[in-house]
Amino acid sequence: MSSESHIESMVVYYAKSFGAEAIKQTMFMFYGVAGWPDHVFLAPKDKMRPPLFIEFKTPEGKLSQLQRDKIKWLRENGYPVYCCRSIETGKLYIDHWLSRS
Repeated sequence: MSSESHIESMVVYYAKSFGAEAIKQTMFMFYGVAGWPDHVFLAPKDKMRPPLFIEFKTPEGKLSQLQRDKIKWLRENGYPVYCCRSIETGKLYIDHWLSRS
């Protein structure tokens, strides 16, 4: 089984292989705004898309209520957001977001 950080790093690497940028959301913790997904992905200019938000968890990992609330807000406002629990699933999310599949 993969750790959360391994899943995250492999999916980030995959997204970057298509020219996407991946921004780790650690800066929000310093400003007291917890609950946002781990990464926001920005598409390259030739594939303009809304930012993609991904929260990474192990298969057993649980979302906090604050994380569920932030995900709900993002979805209600039209942003693609996923909870990723495996490398394979993360790659599918990236493919779907970039309309590669």
